[in-house]
Amino acid sequence: MASCFPPGGCTPYAQATEEDLYNGMYLRGAVGYGIGNKPEVSIEGWSIDGLSRNGSLATSFGLGGHVTPDWRVELSVSPILNSRIEYNAPAAVVSGTTYSGSVRNTSTILPIMFDVYHDFDTKTALRPYLGAGVGVAVSWSDLTAGLTSGGVSTQYQIASSNSASFAASAMAGLSYDVSRNLTIDLGYKYLYVDRIKTSKEFGGYTITATSKQNSFNQFLVGARYRFD
Repeated sequence: MASCFPPGGCTPYAQATEEDLYNGMYLRGAVGYGIGNKPEVSIEGWSIDGLSRNGSLATSFGLGGHVTPDWRVELSVSPILNSRIEYNAPAAVVSGTTYSGSVRNTSTILPIMFDVYHDFDTKTALRPYLGAGVGVAVSWSDLTAGLTSGGVSTQYQIASSNSASFAASAMAGLSYDVSRNLTIDLGYKYLYVDRIKTSKEFGGYTITATSKQNSFNQFLVGARYRFD
């Protein structure tokens, strides 16, 4: 295939073959917005109600390479910053005083993934793709409680710790070759993190908060730079 690529006109990179364009190593970066689900949360086995989760900044960075013109593999990291889960704290009576409030679990999540992508050959510079990945997600979490009694609110730091868990992802998107080396990308990623655990020991007693079956829907825009 030695004719102009993509068909329809000769751009500065148009004389390259498809094998030339989709070969070698590349760096990728993307940024966007992620919407998290409402996971199953427990604190020492208590069920939690009034659950909510914020949206957060989504980022993704990868180092990859083409195995064939249509298949590529990638090692990626996709930090999720300031992901917050908030839920109602069970009402408690201490020395005749009733306390109520909410609990917040704030996490920074770092999925480290091995990804495989398939780019569909359209014989143009515009190529849709599908992908999937597996890996591990490392989380750093802070568990805080805001308790209210008699109209006075007080914030307490309950626990701060890190954990690691299984992670998986599925991707879909559309890429466009701006030049021989630069490709822009508009994509969607579904990210699953099995569990996020926060725990702390107090005088031989351990308080543990676990968030299970966490998932994130991320919408990303980014670019890939391919090395000659």
